[in-house]
Amino acid sequence: MKNTYIDANPAVIYYVDKQRFGGPGQPAEQTSHDASRKTQKEQQDEMQHTMYLIGPTLEQKFRQYLAAFDGKKKDFSEVEHLFDALFHKEFCDTINFRQQAVSREQMKALHAKYFAMGTKATLVHYRRVGFSTIDVSYNLFNDQEEVVTRQLITRQNGRIVRAQRISYLRVALNVNDVCEGKRFLGLLKLRAQVHHT
Repeated sequence: MKNTYIDANPAVIYYVDKQRFGGPGQPAEQTSHDASRKTQKEQQDEMQHTMYLIGPTLEQKFRQYLAAFDGKKKDFSEVEHLFDALFHKEFCDTINFRQQAVSREQMKALHAKYFAMGTKATLVHYRRVGFSTIDVSYNLFNDQEEVVTRQLITRQNGRIVRAQRISYLRVALNVNDVCEGKRFLGLLKLRAQVHHT
């Protein structure tokens, strides 16, 4: 019994035996070959099934919602399901709009306006900075204005429950100016607000 180690723990013995001999009635060589034979399609199907059971992550929902801002004018009812999947029912934004915090319904109305204007969105960055806190920055632009904002969002149960503005830049564009048959975007108004936490 040279170089033999015996562990009396049945779980360890079971694990070692299973690794050495494979499952019941199945040799170890066969299990490794079966795993290597899985096609990429089967692996993708398994991942999609797992995603269906677990659901998309907050980042996936966030990116999907921003992708809906594709520059085409839309009725909000077309994308309301994406909004509901992303924003928690108790959502509150700390943007002070007329000295009041913005509620979920006010945010929905604002986004409905942006969709009706044919707004396009681009994500600048999405970074997790804590267990339930994410630092996001994105750009919204249409024919009338451009907004660049950075927020700290708090997630709860896979949805955004709170957003706190860190910085905000809004530029109103003059769409009436025309130069050589093309729209000339004249800067009419520049408003920057920077809030530090």
